[in-house]
Amino acid sequence: MRLTTAVFAAVALIFLQTAAAAHGIYVCDANGNEKSVFYTNESVYVKGSVPYPDNASLAYIINHTTWTERANLTVNQMTQKLVSTNSSNIIPVIVLWGDPKAGSYDVVLDVNGNQTYEAAVDYVDNLTAVGFYVYDTPTKKLNAGLTSKSPSSISVTAAGDGNATNMMHFFLSSSSAEDITVVDITLSPLGSGNEKSGVLYVQLIEDTDGDGVYNKSVGDKLLELCQYTIDKGICRFSFPSGFKILANKTTYFLITYTFTSNVSTGQVYQFQIPSITAYITSTLASLSSPNLPLTSAAATIASLTITTTSITTTTQTTTTIQATTTTTTQTTTTTTPSSLPQLPVDFTTILIIVAAVVVVIVVIVALVFLFRYLSKSQSIIIKE
Repeated sequence: MRLTTAVFAAVALIFLQTAAAAHGIYVCDANGNEKSVFYTNESVYVKGSVPYPDNASLAYIINHTTWTERANLTVNQMTQKLVSTNSSNIIPVIVLWGDPKAGSYDVVLDVNGNQTYEAAVDYVDNLTAVGFYVYDTPTKKLNAGLTSKSPSSISVTAAGDGNATNMMHFFLSSSSAEDITVVDITLSPLGSGNEKSGVLYVQLIEDTDGDGVYNKSVGDKLLELCQYTIDKGICRFSFPSGFKILANKTTYFLITYTFTSNVSTGQVYQFQIPSITAYITSTLASLSSPNLPLTSAAATIASLTITTTSITTTTQTTTTIQATTTTTTQTTTTTTPSSLPQLPVDFTTILIIVAAVVVVIVVIVALVFLFRYLSKSQSIIIKE
């Protein structure tokens, strides 16, 4: 008799569990898509069904636990709300928690409203695992930092030769899975050197392979140039069309100084990046970079050889006077490389300018013809 009762009870429990499995309550988004991860800036919605049409039940969100029969639902609850089924036994999508806190949770539907978990009538998402997680909303920012290839100090032993000195190697990346657009990067000088007279120009280079060396053959690109117009003034790299930092990708950069011959032994040249203007490409929301400022190497002018680089062109003209006298005139032209390196030609901009010029010419010609036509018409009217 006892065996028969035990078998009956087991069969009944299986039946109840199977029936319950056909229904349930689930966390979802506002569109009813089931999900298991939320952020603290999102609302937690629920949906579901129970075999009771037009029935009101209490839905709880509870800190995740190991579920036992007759567990008190009010002990670890985060929130509760009355939800109802429609005539088709469906619980329509409804917001259950509008300001979630970070943690791991289960959602429980207390069908009979007795504030106690009963496996035979109540529904849990999830009995065997965490129902859903809530994480702190990630802060969207522009990550910036020096790399291991960025020098800390440099001894400059040659100046005025047109060669560039690597002052900083740094990276930029997005803290979220979204593209970032950089508008400008500002340099603020440090040290005893005079930037206006001692630094010919500053280069910003995209180091595509991140090796800390400017190498065009591997795709490294000269992005922008800037010059110090006054000593201890700022130098700014600007991107009118924006420079994009792709989502989930780190972009590396080099900043170089090209020194003039107007430097003196013992002078120190250094700079910081105190600010970078950037925004999220898709939303235009501005971004901060908490890792700033970044500080470059301290470049000390050592005992050096000053080179005045020049290109000498000699033109020789020989004139023969009589049969025995020769006069030679020699012209020497010296060119000092004071001009900046050439940035890549922007053919799109050139085409736009050409098109604009053509449009202006067409408009002028049309106005001339219109003026002549109106003048001719006026003359005819006067004669009549």
